Amino acid sequence: GEARAERLAAMLGERSDALPITRVFTSEARRTQQTAAPLARRLGVAPTTWPAQDVDALVRALRDGPSDTAAVVVGHGNTVPAVIAG
Repeated sequence: GEARAERLAAMLGERSDALPITRVFTSEARRTQQTAAPLARRLGVAPTTWPAQDVDALVRALRDGPSDTAAVVVGHGNTVPAVIAG
């Protein structure tokens, strides 16, 4: 898990051909926070935690963000599809 989180940080932290990542969202689960931590550190952003059962709040937060930036969501198999649908 830790090695994958570091690879994720390396992959997403070195993107130069895409919108800059300015926000990182995690659920309240420790494992999602641990997955996002290396990327958030690399980007210099504080992750935002949202209750996994409140997908609507996360979708609103994503929509309300700046349109010229990207966000990363670290969630769960049962929440990410709902976020994408939203």
